[in-house]
Amino acid sequence: MKNHLYPRLLTRIIIIFVLLLSAHSALALTISPPISELSGDPGSTIQGIIKVYNETKDTVTVYASAANFTAKNGSDGEPQFTDINQAVQTKDLASWIKVPTGAITVNPLDWQTIVFQITLPKDAEPGGHYAAVFFSPNNPAQAGNGAVTIDYKTGSLILLSVSGDVKQEGKLKSITLKDDKYFFEHIPVTTELMIENSGNLHFRPGGAVEIKNMLGQKVTDLPILNTDAGGNILPNSSRRYDVTWGGTDSQNLPQGFWNKVKYELSNFHLGKYTAVATVGLPQGMSEPMAVSFWLIPWQLIIVVILGLAILWFIFRTYNRWIIKKARGGK
Repeated sequence: MKNHLYPRLLTRIIIIFVLLLSAHSALALTISPPISELSGDPGSTIQGIIKVYNETKDTVTVYASAANFTAKNGSDGEPQFTDINQAVQTKDLASWIKVPTGAITVNPLDWQTIVFQITLPKDAEPGGHYAAVFFSPNNPAQAGNGAVTIDYKTGSLILLSVSGDVKQEGKLKSITLKDDKYFFEHIPVTTELMIENSGNLHFRPGGAVEIKNMLGQKVTDLPILNTDAGGNILPNSSRRYDVTWGGTDSQNLPQGFWNKVKYELSNFHLGKYTAVATVGLPQGMSEPMAVSFWLIPWQLIIVVILGLAILWFIFRTYNRWIIKKARGGK
């Protein structure tokens, strides 16, 4: 029995290994642009271009497909895709997109340009429509035929705005501190902004978070978004934006007492601070919202207190020695 088991196990391991190698090859692709923002009128036809770069030294064959997406439950802005195999049955953007139906060959270390076409129905609903064009080593036309496949895919998001009665509206719902922490030894300090899109078209919020000290003086301005790409809020959803004062790389934060003392000295902040958020929305700037927190560099404070105590002790000892010496001289 064991003699039959080992060959089967070895065969399965080899199959899994081959599949993983194939998946790695299929995933070694660069997609440009990662996000396309397009617009069109109902009944019109528009074209888009996606470029696929093969990062490997082997020829790669992929197949294109489209799938709708919406904002996933939560606040991270992560898209939730429909089943790609069911995309053609929908009546939204994925069913309007025409992509190449056959195999797409991408030569080693080379770019391949893919042209897709969007035909908008005459009754297309005004506002935002959202889909992705995916590239996968599996042929979507063969799905459901009993073949065993492992579906690895990468793609480009398509954000389409259809003209008409478009409503763009949003609001700043809240500003809080990450993990509800209000006392810090040193920066960085991260504020979390929750922004809602109540319209029917995506938008990117603008504006900044201003940090003020206890005297009301501005310490710094922090932009809500640091890049010109991404960061959109989809309709009927909310998204969280993290705005960090003092950097975001937690791995570079000091470890150990004396390293923290050095860090607190070079990034000295003490007292109560207030973060004031003013967000740029489609209808204009939001009303400012604020949250306060304390920065208390206690390691540095301990060292300073001990240092002063030592200096006082030395001065007091020296002073007594002087007095004693003066009295002895008489």
